[in-house]
Amino acid sequence: MMRDHATPARNPAVPAGAIAGVTCALLLACTGQESDAPPAAAMTRPVRVFNAPVAGIEPRLLMGVLTAGDTSRLGPVGHAAFALDGGFVVADTAALLVRGFSRLGQATFTVGSEGVGPGQFGRIASLTVSGDTVLIFDDRLWRITAFDHDGVLISTRRVEARPTVVPATVARRGADGHWLHVTEQVGTTVAAEAAGSAVVRTTATLARWSAPGGAWTTIAQFPGTEVYLAGDSAESPIYRSAPFARSPLWAPDGQGGYWYADSDAYSLMRVRANGDTVTHVTYGTTGPRVTEADRRDWVVDGGRLEASSPEARTRGALPVPGRRPVLLGLLASTDGEPWVAIDTGARDTIEWHALDQFGGPRRRVPLPRRISILAVRGDSLLVAGRDANGVAFAGRFLLGAGIGSGSDRRAGPRVTMDPAAARVAPAAGHDPPSPPAAPESGMPADGAGAVAARARRTTGGS
Repeated sequence: MMRDHATPARNPAVPAGAIAGVTCALLLACTGQESDAPPAAAMTRPVRVFNAPVAGIEPRLLMGVLTAGDTSRLGPVGHAAFALDGGFVVADTAALLVRGFSRLGQATFTVGSEGVGPGQFGRIASLTVSGDTVLIFDDRLWRITAFDHDGVLISTRRVEARPTVVPATVARRGADGHWLHVTEQVGTTVAAEAAGSAVVRTTATLARWSAPGGAWTTIAQFPGTEVYLAGDSAESPIYRSAPFARSPLWAPDGQGGYWYADSDAYSLMRVRANGDTVTHVTYGTTGPRVTEADRRDWVVDGGRLEASSPEARTRGALPVPGRRPVLLGLLASTDGEPWVAIDTGARDTIEWHALDQFGGPRRRVPLPRRISILAVRGDSLLVAGRDANGVAFAGRFLLGAGIGSGSDRRAGPRVTMDPAAARVAPAAGHDPPSPPAAPESGMPADGAGAVAARARRTTGGS
């Protein structure tokens, strides 16, 4: 299964409702023009340059980052949402905790634990804030739990379970208040023919949960995640991620519809709630080539496995594609505008592309690979990740002004990553930390905390 595409393929999403066809292909990247109204319909063709200014981000509030070796024990943050009072809420997906912070960084509540009781979780698939209510979608216990802004449990509501072969499903709440959720299935015929060795691609089904006591309504089906079948028999295969797997990316558009992109090609479409496709833009970008070092690292799962272990041998026998997926992530701002994470081939960094509602480019934001953007509201971003020492953090960042030209990568942006410039909230029982001392060599100190690992990081150039 070698994938080495020279040009992106058309996005294969198939809405459940009838689609009259692609109504417009938006080529704002070529014109640089923006408008509040969609342009006239045009034939779809690739845009070869994502021509947008480069922007940096600056931390305003960091949680989980103190001085070297001293943290608030924040676990890996998989979800985050803005609160009405200027603060934010994060989900620690390892400890199954939900934590609230005020705009000044004070902890307002911590709720949750693993279990089946009220206020407990099996797995946190989504976190959102609606007014002053925090909502958690649990796709293991299949229920939605609501807390108030002080962390007091309001309700627990069950939803219909949806079977899936990919355990880590994704749920998001649209602007209309309905939940959207994707599950993935592999056909039994394919599984029976290929159990134990082959890489197959699932079928992903996007569905909407209408109301309490309602049911899931299928909206669309599209190619799902690539998996390999690691079970001993076709009757009970174990589905695991395939090498450099392609996967579907989607996000609510803020108007009852959704954005969709396939990770294999930089092709993005926006589909209305009635099934009409209103935006379809394809940028002529392909994924970086898979190197031998990439392949070896995947076989041992980044060092988790011994090369001689049975699992590593199984992984090493799988077919490896020629290129890595070009798209790594997709989210929508509170205004419904898409942000797309791009693998540019750089070893330590990726780029986040901010687009308008018609697919036109706004900004490029290079970030270290260990850092992810989880939510966007205006020029404010909720960001989470790990520092060079593996310390987890989350924080609110401010998007800086554009720097340079989108078509000129040589200058490269300078992304402010200095926690001394932000208000760093201490853990309970600790005094606020002093800014870390500047290292004698002029390089950032590795032990200074998450974003302290790079006081000023230059990306995109030498």
